[in-house]
Amino acid sequence: MKESKLWLESVVFSFFILVLFLVYTISFYQKHDLYIWNKIFANTSVILISLSMGIRSFAYYIKGLNSFIIYRKYLGLIGFYFILIHGVIIFIMQNRYPFPVYFLQSETIVPFILALISTFIFVIVAVASHNYVRSKLNILTWRKIMRLGHIALVFGLLHFAVKSSILWTDWFKAFFPLYPPPSLIAFFVGLITIAFRISLNFDKTIIDNEVIENE
Repeated sequence: MKESKLWLESVVFSFFILVLFLVYTISFYQKHDLYIWNKIFANTSVILISLSMGIRSFAYYIKGLNSFIIYRKYLGLIGFYFILIHGVIIFIMQNRYPFPVYFLQSETIVPFILALISTFIFVIVAVASHNYVRSKLNILTWRKIMRLGHIALVFGLLHFAVKSSILWTDWFKAFFPLYPPPSLIAFFVGLITIAFRISLNFDKTIIDNEVIENE
């Protein structure tokens, strides 16, 4: 399949996920502004990156998903671009997130550092995923770099957990509104991705080159 077609189909799918989070997030917060768009891009990026990194693991248990493995690279890159948009929006909103004062406060510095580490690793993975860079790397080295994406995802999920813990706790106490915060949904999708990946490492029946194929 042509790469242009893979990009197009990945963009369409990503836009669909973005719209779903747009509707869901506006419904949850009952408002629509730049602050909400910031959350929409952040949550959608986690979903797309989780799908990108998890589809190989999911396909091991659900064989019908094997045909979707070819979209991994494109969903991951689009998810990374959404992270960058998320960051740009934050710096645009200087009235709400004055830099660097806001990020150096005791309650914000930890999630800020976690986000920086996650983004830095994702930059490395994103650069290595491009065809030119991949062609210059030894296949084993390239695969090791790709696996760093799971570490970046873990740091990203920790960023979500620390930053949104109060919101999540309040929701679990009252279950109001009835549906959970958007960030909690994205967090659980990421958590499931990590869990599936770990489960493969404990399955002794898997041959290594089957596990990392197309990685």
